[in-house]
Amino acid sequence: HTGSGMQSPKLDHTGARCAPTATSSYSCHPLSLSPPHLQEVGWENMAFIFLNRFLDLTDAIEEGSLYALDHSDFQYTDIPYEVPLPAKQHVAEEQREEIRDWVLTMSMDQRLEQVLPRDERDTYEASLVAVSTGVRSLPCLITGYPVLRNKVEFKRPGKQANKESWNKFLMAVKVRMGQGRDGQSGKGAESNGAGLVPGLPVLA
Repeated sequence: HTGSGMQSPKLDHTGARCAPTATSSYSCHPLSLSPPHLQEVGWENMAFIFLNRFLDLTDAIEEGSLYALDHSDFQYTDIPYEVPLPAKQHVAEEQREEIRDWVLTMSMDQRLEQVLPRDERDTYEASLVAVSTGVRSLPCLITGYPVLRNKVEFKRPGKQANKESWNKFLMAVKVRMGQGRDGQSGKGAESNGAGLVPGLPVLA
């Protein structure tokens, strides 16, 4: 996936799944999310781990080998250790240095815990495959996180969403549509969220 131009996710506490290659590791936790925002959504630890991985991968690109990579941070994830390396860097040197400075600064913060959050599967919360059982969950259509419970099912087979994330998405659509009609948040939008997008369920 390196160099695919993957878009950075919107700032949301639900997060987003991250791919293991260099450009996507950077895209998942861009430095455009300032430290207060990272702290607000609880992403500082994840940002440090993935951006540190990004730096390791950029070094691997220069060396042409993954041999020196340390995978200890990813043992409870479904992120593969072996990934294809591109022939050249896809993130500008200036950005790479900015990331390196940020990682170095964060490494001196004693509050930092270099561990990815795990769920009841004893697996990184964004992993679709449970490490201990190998059971694969479907990804949430909104966040990409695994759908484990309280799910919304759609007519198309294999399409689900986490209920909380789905309802937040519908509320955001509702507010945006209200703003578009009369310039004030929520006004003019349907009170129960129905009819925002044809066929979309709204759950209490």
